[in-house]
This record gives sequence, structure tokens and C-alpha cells, in this order.
Amino acid sequence: MTIWAAPAGASPNRSQLEAKALSLSNFPTGWAIDNSAFSNPATGGGCLAAIKKKVPSHDTKVRVAFANGQLPALQEYLVAGKGAQAAYAQINHALAKCGHFTVASGGQTINGTVGAMSFPQEGAQSNAYAVNITVQGVNAGADLVLFRVGSMLGEVIYEDLGTPDIGSVQAYVNEAVNKVEGKPTTTPTTF
Repeated sequence: MTIWAAPAGASPNRSQLEAKALSLSNFPTGWAIDNSAFSNPATGGGCLAAIKKKVPSHDTKVRVAFANGQLPALQEYLVAGKGAQAAYAQINHALAKCGHFTVASGGQTINGTVGAMSFPQEGAQSNAYAVNITVQGVNAGADLVLFRVGSMLGEVIYEDLGTPDIGSVQAYVNEAVNKVEGKPTTTPTTF
């Protein structure tokens, strides 16, 4: 297993961290890079907005997003640095306390809930949360899995209408963790 082992006081640079993130080659045919996931982020959001503030600004960060049409969609965030382990604990604490939230995005009000969910252990530590939202009477879900490997913090968010397919979520999270750990990856084909 090849986990990033930074020299004392060093973090991987951006290109080293990007190499650990999922890429289009980690997805089956039909998936595409989705840069729109970052062009119109939700504003407000109470407890969810506070989560972004838990990651130290000096740590190296990478985010990628993919979609199969509009949905399902997947976003991955990787953070490396001295603050990753503390940020992991703080984000889990914030998600565990979140419960209900309201955000505004694209002129729409989105109401949602967050709750812990059962999920297999990934990396050195992991926790999973189910996020359910309603927008104009349409229900959608996102499974959010937070994991830590060495000095890296990772988050995979898998979104779909209704309830996300747990087999798909597990396959992509396993793929993401394997890539961070330097293990061979196998493109999920459960869809």
C-alpha cells in the first residue's frame, strides 16, 4: 500500500493530490466530468455551510465532480496537510449535529435533513451520512462518506433522485480510498 507519507512538516502539492483524486477513467461509459457542480454553489445553509470552515485554509485541497447525465452525480474532495485529522473530527461533529437545514440555490429554497448511516469502514477512519432534500416537491438524496487516510481527508458525495443506490456509493467510495492508498483500482460496474 502506497499512502502519501510526507516528509516532516510537508504536505503533497496540488498536482500530487490531484493524482490521488478520482478521474474519468474511474467511471463506466456514460459518465462525464461535471464542472457545473462548482459554478453555482448553494448559499446559506446553516450547519452545512459551516462545514467548509472546518478545513484549514493552508492545507492543500482538490475537488472533482462527475455525472451520468444530470444524475447520478459524484463529487470528491481531498484535503492534505497538518489540519486534516482535526478537520475530520470537526466535520463529523458538525454533520452529526446538523439534523435539518435550509439553503438557497439558483433562486430555489432547498429544505433537507442529515443523519448518520451505516457504512463499511474505509481508510483509517470513516463516517457516512444520508442527506435528503426536497426542491419544489421533488425528493433527492446524497450519501456523504467522509474518510481519513494518513494525513489526507476525503469526502465522496453521491447524489441521485430519491435514495442513492448504496451499492454504487460503496463501489465509488472504495475506488476513491484505493486510489488515495495507491492500491489498484477497478472501475465500478454495478450500474
